[in-house]
Amino acid sequence: MFNIGAVIIVFAFLLVIILLAVQLCRMPYLSDGKPRIRLNYILLALFAGIFGLHDFYAGYKFRGMLALLLTLTFFGMFISAIMALYDIVNVTHDASGVKMKEYGE
Repeated sequence: MFNIGAVIIVFAFLLVIILLAVQLCRMPYLSDGKPRIRLNYILLALFAGIFGLHDFYAGYKFRGMLALLLTLTFFGMFISAIMALYDIVNVTHDASGVKMKEYGE
């Protein structure tokens, strides 16, 4: 049926991934002071929003990890897509508070 050794290895691998994700979320976002480009943020949210890539681009690591974990389930993909659409409209600053550069600035 199931090889118990393989199951233990898979669970150990998942535990390591979860622990690394927690450590990544705890690290502060160190901005270089340069504003992120809002058009890039919007394009990432449109085309890869369910994976949370736009959140990682802006330094919102916890929200990015949440979106990435939500995409593991079918229902979670819809929640992640709604989160991405919400972010397109409302997010104007990165995680350190630097205002994103608008198109043409």
